[in-house]
Amino acid sequence: MEMREMLSAYESAREIRSTIAFANKGMVAEVAMKFPGPYLTFAERMSAGFRALMRAVDMFNSSKGYRFSTYAYIAIQHELGKEIASEKETREERLGHLKSAWKNELAARWENVERAVDVRLVMDALNSRSSRRYGLGNRERKILSLYFGLNGDSPHTLEEIGKLHGISKERVRQLLNRALRSVRVSLKAGAC
Repeated sequence: MEMREMLSAYESAREIRSTIAFANKGMVAEVAMKFPGPYLTFAERMSAGFRALMRAVDMFNSSKGYRFSTYAYIAIQHELGKEIASEKETREERLGHLKSAWKNELAARWENVERAVDVRLVMDALNSRSSRRYGLGNRERKILSLYFGLNGDSPHTLEEIGKLHGISKERVRQLLNRALRSVRVSLKAGAC
């Protein structure tokens, strides 16, 4: 077979392929309309359907005994199902990231509010004539003062406070929580 004959056969095959695809465009639209939903626009469904149709034209084997339209219809349905599932998964993943970011943002904001309330309570407790009313020892008062940055200092981390007092970060957290709990309980009981 000469080069010209091969090119001619190739062009003829491309033409037949395009003719078959064009003749079945209505089938693509029909299947695309059966897959409505929020995940893909009609244009995206049509595009995926045409890709599947073109692949069906290339892969169709008439010796298997199926009609082309049946083969193509199933191929288009399958492709649209895959596209929708993929888009759904992508959107749910993005939504999950957004939810996670939103939860973190809310938690950070709530933490700031709680910290502001705690600072006010601690200042009241430390400025009180007798911090014994709150059940605070010297170490707890120092930890509160360092943690909230009172007495003109900047706030310290639990680790920094632990190093200053020669105790672990976890022990500082326990003492801090116990001191805050004491202040809150005393305030609720009307000790002030």
